[in-house]
Amino acid sequence: MSAQLREALLRSLYQALGTFAATFFVMLQLGFDAEAAAIAGIVASLETLGFRGVVEGGYDARRAARGDVRRSDVGYVEVD
Repeated sequence: MSAQLREALLRSLYQALGTFAATFFVMLQLGFDAEAAAIAGIVASLETLGFRGVVEGGYDARRAARGDVRRSDVGYVEVD
C-alpha cells in the first residue's frame, strides 16, 4: 500500500466517523429509532470511505508512481 493511499484511508476513516456520528444523531432527533439511525450513518460513512479513501487515494498514488506529485495530493511532503 502506498503512502498516499494509506494517508487517504486514514483521513477518510476520521471523516467517516464524524459523518456517522452526525447522521446518527440527526436521525435520532428526527424521531427514527437507533437501528434506522445507525443504518443511515453507515451508508453515509461508506460514501466517505469509498470516495475519499479509495478513489482519491488511488488516484494520488497512481500519479505519485509516475512522479507527478502536486501540492493538492494526499500525503504531499515538500522537500527542500
